Amino acid sequence: MLRSLVGSEMCIRDRHQMGREMEAVQQGHEDLLNHKTEQIRTLQNQVDLLEAQLTDLSGISSNLMLLQSKMADKEMSERRMEQALSQAQLDVEDRERLVESLEQEVETLKAQLSHSSERLAVVEESLQSRSRELSEKFQESAEQQREMARMEQALTPVSYTHLTLPTKRIV
Repeated sequence: MLRSLVGSEMCIRDRHQMGREMEAVQQGHEDLLNHKTEQIRTLQNQVDLLEAQLTDLSGISSNLMLLQSKMADKEMSERRMEQALSQAQLDVEDRERLVESLEQEVETLKAQLSHSSERLAVVEESLQSRSRELSEKFQESAEQQREMARMEQALTPVSYTHLTLPTKRIV
């Protein structure tokens, strides 16, 4: 039966089959596009979370600067106290207690500064890592979309009418 079909009949037959195939491919592309759109939304939410973390990081930086300022104030205060001690010629026991107290305060401030610096480093590392991951995902998504566009262009319908065999005309 199939061997007896002429080119135009085969074209008509194939057109219906290609229509169904094109609909299936187009549905697959729409599903893939919807999936990629959802991935982009997820990535945008992650970017928003990273921006919130960056805001938190700014707060930590402010606290770090405040601690540094307090430490500088304490050091200045310590210098003033030493001057006052030498001027008033306080006895040795009072000087030792005062110095010990100031050293404890300085150690406490150093510990706070160290902890804040470590936390800042961890957050910065996390943000950089996440930023690299998001950048890679965006690049992958863009490549997949370009590939889908190329695939759609490759699926254009083909006409078989130029393949029709000439027939003898009886006049």
